[in-house]
Amino acid sequence: MKTENIQSVYFVGAGGIGMSALVRYFLAKNIPVAGYDRVRTALTDTMTAEGACLHFEDNPSLIPDAFKDKESTLVVYTPAVPNTHQELNYFLDNGFDASNVFLHCFDPHRIIQLINSELEAQIEKLAL
Repeated sequence: MKTENIQSVYFVGAGGIGMSALVRYFLAKNIPVAGYDRVRTALTDTMTAEGACLHFEDNPSLIPDAFKDKESTLVVYTPAVPNTHQELNYFLDNGFDASNVFLHCFDPHRIIQLINSELEAQIEKLAL
């Protein structure tokens, strides 16, 4: 998925230090962010105050409707999430494509590729 097609991002396991940095990156770009984490912490409270819509119960009905469009929602999850996780399986079972869901584990290199592609495009625009 190209960064220009991302209209929302859903994180399954949003509260870790690496994932929270990505949550904040997308929030800074004014891209709506929602997600799940197992435990509410000071960090998840801060992200909520910054605009992320987070919850702490593995329940697919808690996924906001705006994050259920497989064409425009990037779904990111951490390897700490078990393959029995209901929300993760909601995305997989509902046709979110492998380019949208980082299958089997969270791949920070793929996120960095997306960010670098966007930065290169911005640099090209400035050079014109």
